Amino acid sequence: MTQWLRINQLMGLIMMLAACGGGTTADSGAQPVPSASADVPAPSTSVFVPAPSTSAGTVVEPSSAPSEVSSAASVAPASSPVGSSAASGVVAVYTRSGGIQGKTQTLVVNGDGNLQLLNGDRTGQVVKTAQAPAGQVEALRSSVTSPEWQQLEDKYGRQVPDGFAYTISANGKEVGTFDGASNPAALEAVLTQLNDLWQIAQTAT
Repeated sequence: MTQWLRINQLMGLIMMLAACGGGTTADSGAQPVPSASADVPAPSTSVFVPAPSTSAGTVVEPSSAPSEVSSAASVAPASSPVGSSAASGVVAVYTRSGGIQGKTQTLVVNGDGNLQLLNGDRTGQVVKTAQAPAGQVEALRSSVTSPEWQQLEDKYGRQVPDGFAYTISANGKEVGTFDGASNPAALEAVLTQLNDLWQIAQTAT
């Protein structure tokens, strides 16, 4: 009985020692938990922003001043076509062709009264020049700018043997007629005026 009591006491002591040794071992293996310290600096939250470059090589300033157009570069308005009344001052061009000799001659009446008699059509050579009275030129101008002139047909009559053919170009209109044709009064008036001017050019020295 005494022996069993001693064994029990010894076993209890061993268990107590074992329990104390295991706790010590567990405590010795634990890692210390770092505590927040005021000595540890907080991470910086400031952001570095580089200053904008002012280099002339990288910054281009657009010009705000409007471009100036030189007066020397101004384009002059296009001139009127050659041969029009606006460009040359021509009041009428009167061509006569045929007759016994079969010749073609042209009279050009200019607004300043200058008369030109040409051999052939309007592209022919000038053979005579003369100066017409201003009143006769103005009377012709009035006739070819009248509504009656614009209402004329393009052609009257037809060619007859040894007869003349007449072509009148004036105020943007061209009218043709022949000897013996039945012409309206407006056309007869213009023919009379042109024949009078023709006589002035023909007799000029």
